[in-house]
Parts: sequence; C-alpha cells; structure tokens
Amino acid sequence: MKDNMPATISRQPQPAPDQQLHSQVGKTKHQDVLAWVNCGPAGNTPEFLSWESLSNHLHFHLTVVQLAININRVRPFSEDSANLDFLRSVAVMSVFFAHLSAFVRGHASESAWHAGQLGVLMFFVHTSLVLMMSLQRSKAEGVELFQSFYIRRFFRIYPLSAVCVLVVYFTGYRPSAHFVYVAWTLKDLFANLFLVQNLVFARDMIYVLWSLPIEVQMYLFLPFLFLLARKSRIGMFLLLWCAAVVVAMIQPHLTGRLNLLSYGPCFIPGVIAWMLISKTKTRLPGYLWPLAIAMISMIWVLSDRKTEMYYRWAFALVLGLAIPQFSEIPWTWVKAVAKTIAKYSYGIYLSHMFVMSIAFIVVRHRFSQSGVFSYFAQWSIFFFLAFLLPYAMYHLIEHPGIQLGKKFADRVLHPPTPKLARVAAEEGDSVPLAVAADGECSAPMLAEEVSVCESSAQNTEATR
Repeated sequence: MKDNMPATISRQPQPAPDQQLHSQVGKTKHQDVLAWVNCGPAGNTPEFLSWESLSNHLHFHLTVVQLAININRVRPFSEDSANLDFLRSVAVMSVFFAHLSAFVRGHASESAWHAGQLGVLMFFVHTSLVLMMSLQRSKAEGVELFQSFYIRRFFRIYPLSAVCVLVVYFTGYRPSAHFVYVAWTLKDLFANLFLVQNLVFARDMIYVLWSLPIEVQMYLFLPFLFLLARKSRIGMFLLLWCAAVVVAMIQPHLTGRLNLLSYGPCFIPGVIAWMLISKTKTRLPGYLWPLAIAMISMIWVLSDRKTEMYYRWAFALVLGLAIPQFSEIPWTWVKAVAKTIAKYSYGIYLSHMFVMSIAFIVVRHRFSQSGVFSYFAQWSIFFFLAFLLPYAMYHLIEHPGIQLGKKFADRVLHPPTPKLARVAAEEGDSVPLAVAADGECSAPMLAEEVSVCESSAQNTEATR
C-alpha cells in the first residue's frame, strides 16, 4: 500500500507565473507558447490549485490566445508598403525583359508579348490603389481635392515623358528593335506631348507610350471614384466593376477613340483593394505574396489574342482582391531591392527602349566586325545605360517635377497668409495692420478684419 501511494510533492521555490510566462515567450518567440501548459516542475504531479493559481492559469491561457491572434493582426497599409513596391517592381521588370527578349531575338514572341502586357495591367491596378491612398492622405475636400490631385499628377507624369518625346522628335528615330528613321509630323509631336494619341489616332513616338494616355485619362475619374468609395460598400463597387465590363464590351463597336473604357475594369479593382484594406482583419503570411502574384498572373498568361480583354479584366479583379490579404514580405534584402526599382520605375519604363536601341542596334552596327568584342561592348553599354539613364532621369527631371507639383498643390491646400495675420488668428488678438496710402497695412486692427485689409491692399496694388 505504501508503495502505491503518490510521492509527496516538495514545495520548492517557483518563479511567479507571470515571470514564467514572459521568460518562456521570450525564449520561444511565440513558437512553442501553446506547448507550455504546466506550472509545476517537470516530472511532478501538479498540486491542487488555489484560487490564486487558477487566476494565474487563466491569465496565462488568455495571453496565449492573444498572442496567437496578434500573429496576423493587420498593420497599417501605406504607399510605402513593401508589397506594393514588390508589385511595381515585378510590373516594370516584366515590361523590361519582354522588350529585352525582342531585341536579343530580333522579334517579339507570344510569351514576351504576354509578359509586357502583364506588367502594364499590374501598373493599372497598382496606380489606382496608390492614388486612392494619396487622395486619402491629402485630407482635402471639395474643389481643393481635385485641384491638388491634378496638379500633382501633371508634374509627376508630363515633364519626363515630354523630354523623351522631344528627344525622339528631334533625332527622328523611334527606339525599337528596328530603329528606323521616321518623319514625325506636328500632329504626332503634340499628341505625344499631351498624351492624347488614342484620342486623335496619332502614332506612339515611343512604343511604351501607348499606356500613358489611358492612365492619364483615368486620372480624371479617380477623384470621383474616391469620393464615391468613401461612402459605399464593397458590393456596390463590385457591381460597378460589372457595369464597367459591360461598357468595355460595347466600346469597340462604338468608337476606337475611347479605348480608355476598355481598361476601366482594370482600374476599378485598385479602388476595391483600397476599400478592402480597412476591412481586412487578418492577413496571410507575407512570404506567400510573390507566389500569389505568380499564380494570379497565370490568369493572363494563359489567355489568347481573340478573347484577351476578358482575361485582362479577370486578372485585374483577382489581383485587386488579393492585395489586402497579405502581410508585408519579410525579407529585408527583397524589400530594399524592390523599393529601389519602384523608385526609378517610371524612368526605367520610359528609358529602356532607348537603352536597348543604343546597345543592340547602334553599338552592334558599329562593332559588327569585331566578333566577341562586339558582344562584350553591347552588353557593357546596355548594363551601364540601364542603370545610368533611370537614375539621371529621376534626379534631374522626375524628382524636381514631383517637388514642384507638391509645392503648387500645397499652395492650393494651404494658401499663404501674412505672418502677422497668422499670429493674430492663433492668439485671437489684434494685429498692427491697416491700409496706408502706399498699400501697406500699418494701423492696429482685429484679426477678423485682416482679410478686408488684404483685399484693400490688393486693390491699391492693382491701381498702380
């Protein structure tokens, strides 16, 4: 009988349950927390739990559940998202390597065409999503919302594209795998400068410019979609996407000028993605994001030319629905590379045809009799210009244009006011201003009267 009795539990000093929990969580980093459920020493039978022990046990289990929930808790989603950088990088590199294949082979294969179009479709979804975030961040309302948005987009897109168009016009050569001389007309020049080739049936002076008119014309509608999305549910925008598909199917039978309507279903999913971001409570692991992009891309890659538009619309919708479902990609080096490529992506998009034409047409022709040296020269020039041109275009043209657009947009959102008037408005005091004969405000007056003073000063200046 004595041998069958349980051994007496020795009451050895034990760390507090909270200390045990935090120590164990720190050691396991949330991986083995669920496996740790015993408070007594290993190999011993737990003693009868007092109310205090039960409370500590309950606190522990609630903490474990909370940790499990927090693993995939949504983090703030912004334009600086590594996932969006990765998507934009994949988009521009798809276009880049599609055209590189055409230059190296001497012709564009079907797979290269699919890759290039895939990149453009990703751009459309990505652009509308990022611009929804930009509109939200501006916190502008009314007319200021539209004015600031259009100003920023103008200075973001037009300066760099205009420089590239002018280079093509004055050299007379279109950058392409054939690189032949073209007699450009003024119609071609101004249509490409204003990015309205599709509206006037003008030739694209750079092949990749075909997508910019569609994107720029979509900018006209994005603020309206933003205002509508703020007060709508996801279901309404899914119906709007269906309606856009119907319009897109009808458009080719009406006119070729409004091909923007054919790509409407490719932009709306970006708005849907923006709406889903605030509603998504948990996300899938970030390391699955590249795999998800590859799998979703198969929708478009498997398409055929006869029914290609249906696949474009389906791909864009699935991509838009998928973007908010994933956490940020975890790899630091991937984030860094993606951020750099995304930063220079517009310059890469516009310049890569120039780079390839110079390296694989001009240099090849110059060293056509040099054998191995010819290949070395071609690829050396290619890699050098592929890095140099986007970098120079961004820092010399694109970034200054962005800053200038931001400056003008800020003036719309925050009109400048006289320094003394701002001080008076903040302190609710009088400010020593009045309209003198020379149009300056110099006598004491209340802050509420400053606007009258300024108006009188302006009238005085106009009289001069």
